[in-house]
Amino acid sequence: MDYEMDEGELEELSIMDERARRAVSLDADALEEPIARLCRERARVLPTSATVAHAIREMQEAGVAALCVTRAGFLVGLVTESDIVSKVVGTLDDLHERSVTEIMRGAPEVLQAEDRIVFLLNKMLVGGQYHIPIVDRYGRPEYLVSLRDVVEELMMGPFRTSISNVPPDPVRGESPLWGG
Repeated sequence: MDYEMDEGELEELSIMDERARRAVSLDADALEEPIARLCRERARVLPTSATVAHAIREMQEAGVAALCVTRAGFLVGLVTESDIVSKVVGTLDDLHERSVTEIMRGAPEVLQAEDRIVFLLNKMLVGGQYHIPIVDRYGRPEYLVSLRDVVEELMMGPFRTSISNVPPDPVRGESPLWGG
């Protein structure tokens, strides 16, 4: 049994289709917002007395790619997956003896939660540091913002529906779903 839509239903479908196709854009004003918008989880910290093995275990258990290294609660360095891969993997060192301070990046670039996102992106893209500690006014780490956090908030936010509705694999050639 075929069902024919009346004019009102066709118009409603047309309106729904138009709304679905409306352009979504990333507004430049988003870059002027405070970094606090991107701060979700507290920074994971390690003391300077921690070993490389401890850092690896903490990253694995927490599911994070970077940790702040602190002395007396103040930020002194940052250790990332990249540091472990480039400075540790393949060595014969005893990871339970080697100090995390030997592989960390000392005096990393930092920002505060009220600083604008544009400064964060500058440090990431120009400075090549893809994890930026967000510290309080005394230099104590509060958050650790990653490039992934930026992408998820700024890109996924406006485009979330479009991205989540994309099929898992690209269609090559004519799609059988769209009249092919």
